[in-house]
Amino acid sequence: MSWPLHRSIRYQVLVNLVKGEFLLSCICFHIIVFVS
Repeated sequence: MSWPLHRSIRYQVLVNLVKGEFLLSCICFHIIVFVS
């Protein structure tokens, strides 16, 4: 019974990681654009 819950938590963490990476690359891209 705890397996699906554990899976959904792992999925949520993965989604947050992907969102964070996307946000980070967006910020880096903006910094590069502004600097150059």
